[in-house]
Amino acid sequence: MPNNQEIKEEYKEIYDFIFKMMGFIAKSKGHVEKDDIKKAEVIMLKIRLNDYEKTCAKKAFNLGKDLSFNYIDTINTAKAKHLIYDIDLYQIFSIFSYMAFNNGIIDSHYHNLLTIIANKLNVKQDTIDKVYANIRMNDISNIKGCFQSAIKDSNKSSDTFNLKKNDFIFKMLGFLAKSKGHVSKDDIEKAKTFMLRLNCTKQEQEYAKKAFNLGKDLSFNYRDAIANAYTNNILGLKNNPTIFRIFALMVLDNGSIDEHYQDLLFKIADELHLNYDVVDEILLDVQDKDMRSTYKQNRHNKSSYQKEEHSSFKDNTNKESSSLYKKYCESCFLLDVFPDSDFEEIKRAYKKAIFKYHPDKIKAYDVPNETKKLYEKRAKEIQDAFNIVKIYLNKD
Repeated sequence: MPNNQEIKEEYKEIYDFIFKMMGFIAKSKGHVEKDDIKKAEVIMLKIRLNDYEKTCAKKAFNLGKDLSFNYIDTINTAKAKHLIYDIDLYQIFSIFSYMAFNNGIIDSHYHNLLTIIANKLNVKQDTIDKVYANIRMNDISNIKGCFQSAIKDSNKSSDTFNLKKNDFIFKMLGFLAKSKGHVSKDDIEKAKTFMLRLNCTKQEQEYAKKAFNLGKDLSFNYRDAIANAYTNNILGLKNNPTIFRIFALMVLDNGSIDEHYQDLLFKIADELHLNYDVVDEILLDVQDKDMRSTYKQNRHNKSSYQKEEHSSFKDNTNKESSSLYKKYCESCFLLDVFPDSDFEEIKRAYKKAIFKYHPDKIKAYDVPNETKKLYEKRAKEIQDAFNIVKIYLNKD
C-alpha cells in the first residue's frame, strides 16, 4: 500500500493542474487582483486542502500566472495522464468559471477563454449552461474536492486497504441494523451474506464481526466514520454509489425500505456527497417493482432529502463533522467571508450583500422581470445564509 506521502502526491497532480489553470485565468486579463487570490483561497477551503496541499496549490497558482505558461499544453498533458475524468468535469469547470465570473457577471474576454477551455476539456454544452447558472448565483456547493484521478485503484488489492474498507462498511451496517432499536437475526444473516459477497477471508470475517458490533454501540457516530473513511481514501466518487447500495440492501425488508430507513439513508447520502438522482436510482433499483410507486409517493410528499431536513441541522454537538457545519461553511462562502471569521465581520458582509441585491434597489429602474426575479432569489439566498450563520453561532 502506498504511504501517506505518495497519496498526497497523487492528489497533488490534479490540484497542480487545477491551480495552475486558476492562476492562468486570473492573470489572463493582464494582472491578478486581491479578489482572485481570495477566490483561490476559497477553493482551497472548499476542497479541504491540508497544509502540504495548500503549499503545492499556491506554487501551482503562481506558475500559472507566468507569461510562459501554456494552458493548451497543460490541458493536453492532464488528459494524457488521465487526470481528467468525465465525472469530474462539472466540478473542474465550475472552479474555472468561479475564477472568471465577477459578481455573477462574465465579460467577453473570460467568456471566450472559458469556451476554449471547455472545448479542450470536452465539456458538454448542457454542463456549461448548468455551471454558468450556478456561478451567476455564486453557488459553488457542487465543488467537493473529491476527484476520480486521485483515487488509487491499486489500493484495492491491498490487504490493509480491504481491512479498512470492510471495517467502515460493517460498522455502518451494524449502525443501520441497530438504528431501529434492536438487531434481528435477519440483520445478522444479511451481514454474513455481505461478508461472502465481499469475498472476505476468515480473518477478514472476524474483523467484520467486530466492526459490526462496534457500529451497534450507541456511541458510534456515522458522520465521523464517513469523515475518517474519506481521510483513508476509502470513499470517493467511484466507490460511494457501490457502498451506498450495500447500505440500501442492508435495510431492505420484503422488497421495500420503510420511511425510517429512507430518512436515514438520505442523511448518509448527504454525507457521501451523492447526487439526488443517483440516490433515487439506487433506492428504486433495489426495491421490488410493486413497492417503487409507494417509495416515489413518499419521496414526493416528504422531499426530505432535497430540503435537507436533517436532525444534525439542529444539533450543535460535534459541529466540525455535522451537516450544520457544512451549511455554515457554504453560507460563509456565499457571504464572501471565511468560516473562521468572527460574527461581526460576517454580519458586515451580510449587510453589504443584502444591500447590493435587495429588490428595492431596482424598483425605480426599467429592468426585465427576469432580472427582478434574480435579485429576489439572490436576496433570499443571502438572508437564508445569514440565518444559518446565526443558528450555528447561537446568535439571536
